Amino acid sequence: MEVFITGVSGYIGKSILKVLKDENKKVSVRAIDIKEPPDEFRDFLSFQNLDVRSTDVESFMKGVDAVIHLAFVLNPPRDRESARSINIDGTRNILLSAKKNKVKKVIVLTSATVYGAHPDNPLFMKEDQPIRGDLNVGFWYSEDKAVQDRLVQAFARENEDISVCIVRPVIVFGENVENYIAQGFFNPPIVSILTKNIPFQFIHELDVAKAIVMMLEDNASGPFNLAGDGVVTLKRAAEIMGKPCMKIPSILQAPLVNLMKKFGILDPNTPIAILDFFRYPWTLDTTRAREVLGFRPKYSSEETFSIAWKAYRAKKKTKK
Repeated sequence: MEVFITGVSGYIGKSILKVLKDENKKVSVRAIDIKEPPDEFRDFLSFQNLDVRSTDVESFMKGVDAVIHLAFVLNPPRDRESARSINIDGTRNILLSAKKNKVKKVIVLTSATVYGAHPDNPLFMKEDQPIRGDLNVGFWYSEDKAVQDRLVQAFARENEDISVCIVRPVIVFGENVENYIAQGFFNPPIVSILTKNIPFQFIHELDVAKAIVMMLEDNASGPFNLAGDGVVTLKRAAEIMGKPCMKIPSILQAPLVNLMKKFGILDPNTPIAILDFFRYPWTLDTTRAREVLGFRPKYSSEETFSIAWKAYRAKKKTKK
């Protein structure tokens, strides 16, 4: 099988390469990114430094059996319009290139945030829950992921000859996580409860990679929620990190975020709208992935959080 991967040098891309290599999968990998992949994988793939919006994508994709589209702006962007173009126009370009090249399988990584964080969210949402991530106005990530997810759904409906999988993982953590989400959980000196002690789910980076590889090898299609077993409440997160836990009045929540941004505790471009994802639950039901793919995550939500916390803390100590 010949596989085309976008965003291969990113967090999930490197995890997929590790799984493919460690498990000696019989695949040939063609990949693009605007950043060079790690040296350890250079002999494992054919790489081109390409933007996902490039017109050269179509020709480089020619002849592959499957496409895994990962490229997306994760960390808070300084240029919102450029990020949106990469996220949405880039996805559209990948899908159209796959269609023109008669690719048999397309796997697109979206996110659990596509469902949005809302007070009326049921606990453990299934894949047929409405896509409302773009209603969390101001949080560019859930906005663009929701638009992307709908775009892929429409593509799947219009191209029934292509097997299309949509991957919707919860928060992805692990030994290698280094992003503004990890900062939000790990950097503040206290754990803030904004409304209730809501539950969070986490999934290990390698579990996500293994699920995607399973989709490559399976005839299944459609959306798949991914999460580690169990949940981690904010109070439990505080216990794991050995930090105090405090309820923050609503009037102080936005000023507190701005203060942490000012002092470098949070990314300076972190949007205030992300607060909704700490106020309201957005947990997922993962029955479909278990029953259709036979997917069983190796790590629970709590194990994943603990692993990420220990690794993050160790890296910070090393940098001092």
